[in-house]
Amino acid sequence: MALAALRALFAGALSAAAAATRAEGGDLVVELAERVLANRQEILPIPWEFSVERDVGYVGEHPILENSTTEVKLSSLGTVREAQDGLPPNIAVGAVAIKDVDQPPAPPSSFRTGGTVGGMEYMHLNGVVNPTADLTVWQWQRNKWFGLRKWLEFWISRYPEKLVVVHSHGDVLYGGCDEATLQYKYDSLVAASGSTTKIVLAAEVSPYPSDMGWAYQRWNESLVNRTRSILDSYGVSHSWAETYANCSASILNSQCSQPPRYQYANAGFIMGPANDVFDMLSGLSTYPGLENRLVNEYFLANPDLVTLDYPGTLVLSLHNMVNNGNSPVEVVTTGGNKSLRNKETGQSVCFVHGNGNSFDVIKGWAEQLTA
Repeated sequence: MALAALRALFAGALSAAAAATRAEGGDLVVELAERVLANRQEILPIPWEFSVERDVGYVGEHPILENSTTEVKLSSLGTVREAQDGLPPNIAVGAVAIKDVDQPPAPPSSFRTGGTVGGMEYMHLNGVVNPTADLTVWQWQRNKWFGLRKWLEFWISRYPEKLVVVHSHGDVLYGGCDEATLQYKYDSLVAASGSTTKIVLAAEVSPYPSDMGWAYQRWNESLVNRTRSILDSYGVSHSWAETYANCSASILNSQCSQPPRYQYANAGFIMGPANDVFDMLSGLSTYPGLENRLVNEYFLANPDLVTLDYPGTLVLSLHNMVNNGNSPVEVVTTGGNKSLRNKETGQSVCFVHGNGNSFDVIKGWAEQLTA
């Protein structure tokens, strides 16, 4: 008993020593890695209260089950402002999760490529399927927005220009940036994109849904010029994505441009003032399509307000960006602290989104980051 107590005391001392030497943002590296490892990749349950004994017609406006509500999980970088002064951080970071189970209110990663249905459905005795799997996914998208809306409204009522980060839950890793670096990377992208830019989105190599690629074709020249200008300002090759792209026209939502370019909007990461983020996403309560489509449409309609992280300096999305094990991100250890680095810029990348077919890749990195 005494030996066990001594071991526990020794382990606690080691843990405290590690925490003391961990850099700002280091705890969040571990926290988000643990969320990735805890992600069960389950299809979404039916969120409504309804009768299973008969077809009840459209269920979309039925009451939501108590266990199907969502909330924003706040992420702390452990800044001095938070730790010593007890004040909120300068940049508020959060992700929406299902309240009771801490799982993502979104379908499994393979849903994007047609590997699974996104949500449960129910077949009544008369053969009617109601709700359908697609309707279940749609309602969870709304539930996600309802949870996020409360958080954004909180900040808007106090400080509308509050800088916020909203990222996907359970499939995003943190690269180890401190808050000053996060601010600097955001400011640099905004400056490279134009003085009116407010929102920075993650980019990716394949449009989602795939038909959004046609919408980008209409704006091809102006978007290409912007992309090149931003990449030039970072000293990154215009063709950097070709090294890693692993696209397939035969797989759902996995087609790329030719040659591949890292140029399409990804809703898995959004950074900007709370009021602007709210305006972009507010249509989700009634929007009939996927959230990623809405965000892409908003970007194309507001290129003066929204930009993408084309060089992947702030966030990198990995769907179709792992070619024979080669990806633009690597895990590095410096002074005992583990972080993620963008191979093309040679610098840290603050967030990495393991969307689509890349979830297993970031799950492996999560195991390294928590080892």
